[in-house]
Amino acid sequence: MTDLHYALIALAVAVIAVVYGYNVWQEQRFRRKTAESFRQNQSDPLLDTPNHQVRDGSAERLEPSLLADDDAPRESLTAFSATDAEPVAAPRDSLPDDDAPLPELDEASEPRLAQQPAVPQTEEVESPLPDLADEPAPLVAEDPQEPSFDAEPVVSAINGADRQALIVSMLEPTLDFIAEVAFSPAATLQAWPRIDAQRRIQVIARSAQGEWLVANGAPPATPVSHVHIGLQLVDRGGAVSEAEIGQFVDQVEDFAAHHGGLVTLPQSQPTLAAARELDRFCADVDVLINLNLIAHKPFYGTKLRSLAEAHGMHLEADGRFHYLSESGNSLYCLSSGDDRPFSLQDLLEKRYSRISLVFDVPRVAGSADVFERAVAFSRQLAQLLDAELVDDTRRPLSDASLAVIRQQLAQIHSRMDDRGIAPGSIAALRLFA
Repeated sequence: MTDLHYALIALAVAVIAVVYGYNVWQEQRFRRKTAESFRQNQSDPLLDTPNHQVRDGSAERLEPSLLADDDAPRESLTAFSATDAEPVAAPRDSLPDDDAPLPELDEASEPRLAQQPAVPQTEEVESPLPDLADEPAPLVAEDPQEPSFDAEPVVSAINGADRQALIVSMLEPTLDFIAEVAFSPAATLQAWPRIDAQRRIQVIARSAQGEWLVANGAPPATPVSHVHIGLQLVDRGGAVSEAEIGQFVDQVEDFAAHHGGLVTLPQSQPTLAAARELDRFCADVDVLINLNLIAHKPFYGTKLRSLAEAHGMHLEADGRFHYLSESGNSLYCLSSGDDRPFSLQDLLEKRYSRISLVFDVPRVAGSADVFERAVAFSRQLAQLLDAELVDDTRRPLSDASLAVIRQQLAQIHSRMDDRGIAPGSIAALRLFA
């Protein structure tokens, strides 16, 4: 190799180092900038409710404190949360004596509320606010139509009658084709039934003592009297077919014959008709809303990542940035305009000119409020990325267009509620998967 070759190699290494260093500097710069941009976001009463907040009205109302300085900015009042400050009891020796005279007010001056010392009524001083942080969060949502939990984690976390009711509710005749296998006398299973199907299969069993069990792990050592096996009737792949039910029934009967059980099945034709009708309903309300952003000039992936993470989004295994609820369900996600999954390497090296914020309507509880949050975030992105907010036909999304979408959301919510399938409920998460 000549000196020219060595010089070219050194130059290439230097260029790569400069590009890499520039990308790192860009990422740090945009992280600082986006942190400042999102710092003033107001809390959302639906999404930002702390786990420890009491919602049943049994606790006293928490009032914000008045500022001592009259010149303090108003933003400090609106951003204050009563749960941010931990109440601390005043030390006994710092309290004024009962016989101490009250301070005299200057008649020429306006009294200042924050400067008036409180007069104790008794020697015992208690914290004025309950310690909400020590109160356990409820395991089950109070509104059964809008649960904020997944069924299996809750089943493993509670005991007693509630646990039994939750296990039984994992199979629903309107959503599942349920085969019942009865054993007389009760039988000890060597293995749970294994059903080969393209749809969700759920197995629960009832012990000889009457306790319901979820088919997880190894079968129980105690005999079981009944095994219920459910095949989900409808999902985003469509309604179950007669052939699928036939294959399911054959496998259930093989399991029953091997263990000496008796199979009871629902009528297939009425079940198929109900499944097709349910699938038509789901197709009518299965709506994805895309808020597309088209940039006037391509932007770095490092900038997009910084903006998404500053908003609280996380890059998940599907290659999209997801904004998650406290229960772990995706409320909305950010994807590439060409539907290619994001990767950390691509975000470091590539530039993007189009992205989409995707809002899955039937899978989101309280989706009207979540939609407003998604719109606000997309508008922030449009401003920071120098992009235009458009629909799937590349027409600008005006306030009038968003008003039409809100009306459609209200209609979808009403139809789902009338059907008994609330958006974001366990039934909705199953049907729209």
